[in-house]
Parts: sequence; structure tokens; C-alpha cells
Amino acid sequence: MKELVAWLGLGVIAALIVAVLALYADGLKADLAAANTRIEQQARIAAESARAQSERYRTLEQEHHDKIAEIEHAAAKKLAAARADAARARAVGGRLRHAIDQLAAASTPAQDCTATGSCTPIPDPIHLLADLQRRADERAGELAAIADDARQRGLACERAYDSARALTGAAGETQPERTKP
Repeated sequence: MKELVAWLGLGVIAALIVAVLALYADGLKADLAAANTRIEQQARIAAESARAQSERYRTLEQEHHDKIAEIEHAAAKKLAAARADAARARAVGGRLRHAIDQLAAASTPAQDCTATGSCTPIPDPIHLLADLQRRADERAGELAAIADDARQRGLACERAYDSARALTGAAGETQPERTKP
């Protein structure tokens, strides 16, 4: 009988251990379920935050592309206006050259006659002036066209850079300082 009581005691102890382990396992399951729920909630929050951030960046990028297109359009209009001004200046220069050519044609060149009787025409100052003015005017027109083009492209580049800086500022990134020469 003593053995029976010992076996019964061991059985009760084993039953108690199994019951405690079952309760502990139920607690672990509940903790695990709660942890999984928290992880799922945090994952949903992170995914929603990532979607919102992505949409914000897409919006900022579209605004930047729209601003660049606007800058390019404005620069093209200014370049066209500068080219039209240059064309008008060339037309005025052409009329001036034509008037100078008419004056030069109306003048009679002087002759340098030597003792042998051969005569060579002396270059007329009006002809020299007409040629000098024509070449200077052509070169000035070329340089003005280059300068107008470079200025408009430079201004467009500055506006594009400022737009990019605004984009990075809106995105929350640090920006380098812009230095003006």
C-alpha cells in the first residue's frame, strides 16, 4: 500500500506539473498571439507610412517635372524673342549697309597716276568704312546671339536648380548652400 500511495503521490505531482505546464503554455500562446497582433499592426502602420511617403515623393517629383517643363517653355519663349530681336537688328544693319553701299557707289574713286602714265585707284575711305562697318556689324550680331542664348540657358538652368533644391527641401533632405558668383 505504501507503494500505491507513493505512486499516487507521483501521479498527483505529475498531474500538477502537466497542469502547470498547460497553464504556462496557454500563457505563452496568449503572449505569442498578442505579440503577433502587435507585429501585424506595426507592419500595417509601416506599410501605410511607406505608401504615404511614396505618394508624397511622387507628388513632389511630378511638381518638379511640371516646374522644369514650365522653365523650359519660358526659356524657349525668351530664346525665340531674343532671336527675333537679333533678326530685327540684322535687318536694320542690312538697311544701314545698303545705305552705306549706295553712298560708296555714288563716290568716285581717286586715281594715283605715276610718271609712266599708269593709274591705280586709291582706296576710297567710304569704301573702307563700309567694309569695316559690315564686318564689325556681322561679328557683333554673332556675339550677341551667342550671349543671348547663353544667358537664357543659364537663367533656365538656375531656375531648374532652384526647383530641384525646393524639391529636396520639401522631401526633408539637407541641401548644399548655393553660392552666387
